[in-house]
Amino acid sequence: MAETWRDLARRAQETAVLRAATELIGEKGFAFTTMDEIAERAGISKATIYKLFPSKENLLLRVLEALNEEIVREVKELPRDKFPEAFPRLLDLFLAQVEKRQNFVKILASETFSHGPFLREGRRDLYRRISENRNFYRRTIEEILRQGKKDGYIKEPPGMVSGLVLATLKGVVSEIPFYQEEEFKRFLSYTREKILQLVGLGGEV
Repeated sequence: MAETWRDLARRAQETAVLRAATELIGEKGFAFTTMDEIAERAGISKATIYKLFPSKENLLLRVLEALNEEIVREVKELPRDKFPEAFPRLLDLFLAQVEKRQNFVKILASETFSHGPFLREGRRDLYRRISENRNFYRRTIEEILRQGKKDGYIKEPPGMVSGLVLATLKGVVSEIPFYQEEEFKRFLSYTREKILQLVGLGGEV
């Protein structure tokens, strides 16, 4: 069924709100960002936001979903049978998303592990989605690494290598609060180089 103009308008409003929320949370943090500020930056009324998102926590969960959907779409398009092309692309997708959302991830990570009321209602749902995403990325990485082993690039069991890669990428996110922007870019570049060496697509580890 074709989208109506109401559907298109609603989708445009939702996109504007998600973009504004992502920016503001990256600047101020979830706790200190108000729905009034999000409405002002998105250029729509607060009442309209609440029609789209029942609560501030629901909005944050949708922001996280949108960020994930963006990378999942691209991951699904990777050529699984072309390891030298697929694995660097997969790695770049993740690192680019981390760099692009550095401030957002930094503040969100800080609030997630604080003792405040962060996501009291949606915490269980958030963790479930994080677990689902992790399993999706693990399956994708293992599938691509199995091709890498078949092609002779990888000597170790793909499952072990994928675990190390995932642990490294998780560590990258945890390091975000300790780096300034330019320093963090260098850290991401260094991480990329070492992971590619690990899977046989670079020089000596």
